[in-house]
Amino acid sequence: MASKYGAADYVFQFITVTVGMFIALLINGMVEWNRDRELVADARINIQRELADNKKDLEATLSGIPADQQGMANAIRFADEMLSAKKTSINSVQLHYNIADRVSDSSWRTAERTGALALMDYEEVQRYSRVYDFQDLFMQQQRQALAQLIVASSIFKSNSDPDRLSPGDLATFRTRVMDLSALIGLQEDLGKKLIEDYTTALTP
Repeated sequence: MASKYGAADYVFQFITVTVGMFIALLINGMVEWNRDRELVADARINIQRELADNKKDLEATLSGIPADQQGMANAIRFADEMLSAKKTSINSVQLHYNIADRVSDSSWRTAERTGALALMDYEEVQRYSRVYDFQDLFMQQQRQALAQLIVASSIFKSNSDPDRLSPGDLATFRTRVMDLSALIGLQEDLGKKLIEDYTTALTP
């Protein structure tokens, strides 16, 4: 019994199925491409917004450092006068360290976890990476300065009256405050450099 389908019919069906599969793959590829493009666009927007917010917070933090340094200078003067004359014209000793407590890297880490960074241009990722690496260094230095502030202030826990500190305690206090002042001076330099890096990363 002869088949009612000829060779031309089978060729046509084969071509139809092949074209259908090709179209389906093409559509799927376009959907994935569009999804990847949206993922990258969202990640870029979030990273740039995060860096802009970090820059704003850091600028506010650095603006308070001169006052912090002045307080430390007064504390050192207090110790010097007490050590040399056992009296001082300083009425109060206050140690304060203005920290950048809103600096974040959550958008950067989210972009890494979602795979958005792998889809970005290599040079763009490198530019952001350098900023976040330096930001991490700044935050580590900030934690170190904060720890030194606690150490410098701890001398008053055992004696709430600064006028009754022993010469040994005063000398220790003076050294700790000088170390703290040096750390915050370094922190200020790092912060200024980080602001420059933020500006560069945010410039199209």
